[in-house]
Amino acid sequence: MSTVAETPFPTSFPSPTFSYDVHIYFNEKDPKDVQSASQLREEIIEKFGHLQDLRVYQLHERPIGPHPIGMFECDLKQPATFATFVPWIQLHRKTHSVLVHPRHGDALKEHTTDAIWIGEKQPLLLDILRPSS
Repeated sequence: MSTVAETPFPTSFPSPTFSYDVHIYFNEKDPKDVQSASQLREEIIEKFGHLQDLRVYQLHERPIGPHPIGMFECDLKQPATFATFVPWIQLHRKTHSVLVHPRHGDALKEHTTDAIWIGEKQPLLLDILRPSS
């Protein structure tokens, strides 16, 4: 019997998931919180920027999409990157809330029942994610 450490990481996520998004939130009306988020983003780029399967997006200093406050996003394309990045952000997020969710094509489910929250859960604007009839 082998241990988890001896088992190689899979090269893809379980179907239908094809990647994970990580959203790091901040109060865009508080200059100190914006600065803290910006510094955290730079730390992420410095520590993980060499990874081809991790992409760090710009700071959004206003609500965007279902996100009710400022945030920036990181995309994780491989299970090994997920296994490295998520525990790191859990310990280094400072006071920022973090949403980790799969990408599989059902945006509402991705952001609700399939989501993982680290820190304070934010009240997402879910109507944006509901399919229009």
